[in-house]
Amino acid sequence: MKKMIEKALSKLRAPDLRWPFLLAALLISVAAILTSGAFEEPDQSRYTLGQAMQASYNVVKARVLTTDDSRLSDEPYLEGMKIGVQPITVELLEGPYRGEEFATNNTLSRGFNIHLKPGMVFLCMTQDENGAVTRVDVYGYNRDGVIFWLVLAFFAIVVLVGRKKGLYSLVSLVFTMIVVVYFLVPRVMEGHNPVLMAVVTAVLTTLVSLLIVSGWNAKSFSAIAGIFIGVVAAGLTAMVAGGLGNISGLNAPESSELISLAQDIPIKVRELFFAGIIIAALGAIMDVGMSISSAIFEIKAANPKLTLRGLYKSGMNVGRDIIGTMTNTLILAFAGSSLAVIIMISRYNLPFLRLINMDLLGLEIIQGISGSIGLVLTVPVTALCAAFFAFRKKSPPETAAAVRPGGTPAPRKGKRNAN
Repeated sequence: MKKMIEKALSKLRAPDLRWPFLLAALLISVAAILTSGAFEEPDQSRYTLGQAMQASYNVVKARVLTTDDSRLSDEPYLEGMKIGVQPITVELLEGPYRGEEFATNNTLSRGFNIHLKPGMVFLCMTQDENGAVTRVDVYGYNRDGVIFWLVLAFFAIVVLVGRKKGLYSLVSLVFTMIVVVYFLVPRVMEGHNPVLMAVVTAVLTTLVSLLIVSGWNAKSFSAIAGIFIGVVAAGLTAMVAGGLGNISGLNAPESSELISLAQDIPIKVRELFFAGIIIAALGAIMDVGMSISSAIFEIKAANPKLTLRGLYKSGMNVGRDIIGTMTNTLILAFAGSSLAVIIMISRYNLPFLRLINMDLLGLEIIQGISGSIGLVLTVPVTALCAAFFAFRKKSPPETAAAVRPGGTPAPRKGKRNAN
């Protein structure tokens, strides 16, 4: 028992270099949240219509009591879809009118199709006038429960498989989300340059995340160096290609909504597209950088006699294997997000000249290629840095000096020679 207590106390007294970075992540998160304006009352002086709608409309949860599907029919072109009018009776589950029942019509169309069944919990929008509900409309499905359990399952799997490092990974994930939501987005909406803010976000998340997960060591700094070069390369490639091809955030599908939003807030729509490329490529580039750095240090531990050139060559061999899959990952990620558009383009059989000059296709190509270039350039930089630091790292005496030059086993450190 005494030895167990002493062992536990020694672990507590042992310095853990991750704690400063955990504390730094906490302080940065708190500072980002406090300076984001999340706790300030929004200035709605320029949103008189929105302010009036917010005062009279509320979105709350409701439960379906009864439905009447007699006025619904099958959509002729989409299998499993019903269209028509569905009379329903609902009970409000939230708000000042909780427990009250209302009857309304649920209109199902191709564009808005929320098919309700008795017992379902959904979101409805209520309109209040003079202290009474005058209208109840179907707003959408209630998905918060599914999302909560899915996130909880993800956290549990990460901790079960990754154990302590899995827990550190979740901390870094939460930190990244906080930085993006409470630092990047508010600064962009305040009129700061989106590309510069994206670079700052990438640097913050990379430094804190890798130092939390892997600690203060050469392996982490090798990965950070490669990741930084890769992210900068992806951003510069996108900006140069966009400038030469006259493509920016103004060509994005959501540009009209952003331009309307720019009338009220000083958002830079042009640069927003390039900032998105930096953030989108960051995850894959971090994965590649850390994988190569870890591989080189593991190779060094298994074979301490490898030269600097041998370590670099081994790292490049690992990197080339990763390139083959990760470049496909980025391209497929961007293609998957636009799969519906790709199908429509294929259906109309556009000529090559029109196809290659489409705004949407140009955006997707620049996104995919820029991220892939940044990912590829991460490999040699990380391999070189990791090989250099691993080569300079001293080998354990038991491995490096296990045999004397004459072939006689060397005595272990701390023990006297019997002879």
